[in-house]
Amino acid sequence: MLYVAMDSQTCLWKCFGDRLFDGNHRLPKTVWDDASISTVEVPPLHLCDLSSVNTRGALAVDLTALMNDDLAVPQAWGLAIQNHPAQVPAIKFKSRFTGIACLALFDRGGLPTQLKESRLGPLKTHPPALDWLQRNDVLLV
Repeated sequence: MLYVAMDSQTCLWKCFGDRLFDGNHRLPKTVWDDASISTVEVPPLHLCDLSSVNTRGALAVDLTALMNDDLAVPQAWGLAIQNHPAQVPAIKFKSRFTGIACLALFDRGGLPTQLKESRLGPLKTHPPALDWLQRNDVLLV
C-alpha cells in the first residue's frame, strides 16, 4: 500500500507524526537526512471516499472511528475496504494530523504502473519541510 498526502505538511506528519507524540519532539538526523520528498501523479480513480459524509453514512462509520488514536480501529476499516469484493484501487481519507485529504493506493489492477513520481529533492533542503521542523519545534539529533 502506498500513502499519498495532498500537501507536504500532511506528508511530514504522516511520516514523522507518531514519533513526535512521545513528547520530546526529536527525530534522528540520519533519518531526516536520508529522506526525500516527491510528487505523485495519480490517474482518475473510482475509489472509496471516506472523506465524504455520504460514503461514511452508507458504511455506517463515524469519523471518530477513522481518526481514532488507537490505530487498530482505522486500520481495521481500511483492511475491510481493501478486502471488499468491489476491489476499489484506493481509499480517500482525512489525515488524523491535519484533516487534509490523503489517498491509500492498493497494488491492484496495474495501478502502480500508472503512477508518475517526480522527485522534489531531499527534505533537508526542502523549504516547507524546514518550516515544518521550526514550526513544530522538532529537534534533529
